[in-house]
Amino acid sequence: MIAWLAALRGRALAEPGRCEPREAATLGRADLLSVVLAGLHFVLLGLALTALSGATGLGFFSWILTFLGFGLWFGQVSNANAHELIHRADRRLHRLGQWVFTSLLFGHHCSAHRLVHHRFVATPDDPSTAEKGESFYAFAARSWPGAFVAGYEMEAALRRGKPLWRARLENPYLVYLAGAAGFVVLVGAVFGLDGLVAYLLLAGYAQLQLLLSDYVQHYGLLR
Repeated sequence: MIAWLAALRGRALAEPGRCEPREAATLGRADLLSVVLAGLHFVLLGLALTALSGATGLGFFSWILTFLGFGLWFGQVSNANAHELIHRADRRLHRLGQWVFTSLLFGHHCSAHRLVHHRFVATPDDPSTAEKGESFYAFAARSWPGAFVAGYEMEAALRRGKPLWRARLENPYLVYLAGAAGFVVLVGAVFGLDGLVAYLLLAGYAQLQLLLSDYVQHYGLLR
């Protein structure tokens, strides 16, 4: 399924023998596919929590397999698709990607990736670049909070000079944190404690997959 989606997205982005500008129909179809996948993410998240909260009576091994299946989708498809969306100039598409990441309790990645990682990749100032000899688990423990703080600092710097109240209201970290809290409360209210635990585990699993991608891609690089 993942390979099929990658091939489909590739066809949407470019057709053989043609070179069109960003506004062309082929890229419009790519944006449409991203929107569909983002919508599907929220549908699948609801289905996953319904199944994993005990409502479907899954046994232990069935629960594990269901968790891994949904978790793989969120980590490999939802993360990758949200990454594409947050780079879109269209604010509606950007916000859609932001909400996908926020639903995985990883909203700060939108700021940390665009404002910190893109600028400082392969330098000591990038929390998402693994140091040579650093294990993945040491990297993950350093990268997550490091990216959170660095992204916030960059967003705050962009609003320096504005009235404090306005700078705080405009900082997207308000959306990331309030949105994450809202998802946690909503999941707990709808799916109970078992559903909330499953949600936190799914979000953590999806985050680990994105962190692992950063670890592998940039391990030991310096410039």
